Amino acid sequence: MIMKNLKAMMLVVCVVLQVVNGEHEMRCVPKEREALLQFKAAIDDRYGMLSSWTTPDCCRWEGIRCSNLTGHILSLDLHGEYWNFPPRYMSGEIHKSLMELPQLQYLNLSSNYFPHTPIPDFLASLTNLRYLDLSSSQFAGKIPSELASLSRLKYLNLSSNYYLEGSIPHQLGNLSQLQYLDLSGNSFEGYIPSQFGNLSNLRKLYLGGYDSALKIVPADQWLSNLVSLTHLSLESIYNLDSSPSSLRMIAKLPKLRELILINCGLSDHFLISFNPSNFNFSISLSVLHLSQNSFTEPMIFHWVSNTTSNLVELDLSSNLLEGSYISFWFRHDFA
Repeated sequence: MIMKNLKAMMLVVCVVLQVVNGEHEMRCVPKEREALLQFKAAIDDRYGMLSSWTTPDCCRWEGIRCSNLTGHILSLDLHGEYWNFPPRYMSGEIHKSLMELPQLQYLNLSSNYFPHTPIPDFLASLTNLRYLDLSSSQFAGKIPSELASLSRLKYLNLSSNYYLEGSIPHQLGNLSQLQYLDLSGNSFEGYIPSQFGNLSNLRKLYLGGYDSALKIVPADQWLSNLVSLTHLSLESIYNLDSSPSSLRMIAKLPKLRELILINCGLSDHFLISFNPSNFNFSISLSVLHLSQNSFTEPMIFHWVSNTTSNLVELDLSSNLLEGSYISFWFRHDFA
């Protein structure tokens, strides 16, 4: 009996040592392996991004990261290189078998090629997601409002898909944990949802650009609630010049470091109407991009220097400035 107990204890010790030394690794969950194989079967993988997806242990496959304790898949990083040369990307169908990955926290399908494909609404069932990147993959249609149920999401990037359209779902304002939101480079229209004011943890926000017809609601207070914001881009928000209250709220954001107001129809008259004696940007602002607007007078340089205190980078390219003020890139230390 003593010998049997001793052997059993030795066996337990050996197993523990194997785990500590990395000699014994948890294999992936069979059901999740099958889900990945269904996903692979629906993909056109002409560049072999999923060529390693053949061995028994899916936790060793390219792009997969599993929990060391449970074997559940935590991360699926299948970003392509569609815009590179030589390219490397996937196309085809995004199979709903991904719903069988309940512990998934990270999903990156950016820079692939899914033309005319709507963003799958079943992604909303992946309620443990913290990171979702579907940028630069030619997705089309509207943003599924169901994505608002991803309450743990901290990073959402849907930028540069071009054929995304319609209005931005106001339900995205429920994603209170978001720290990064990029919806730029699409064809959205309508007003920026005032519910974005609920995103008080947001640090980086990128809206507009490309063929955007987005507008900002004049006198709306949502911007003033984004007190954690460090980077803000409102490219091609054409009615910004008729909403001076929006610029006043932006100027008061205490942590804002980078402000991009490209192609917003801004003019000398609009900005100079803000008297530097009662209007100043936050001292945190160091980068200001005002290119592709309608500035004509050199006094814009004086206005900027009088309303900012720590600016190190100013872009006024592609305006209507003449003579010595024409510049592709104006950079100056105002401190």
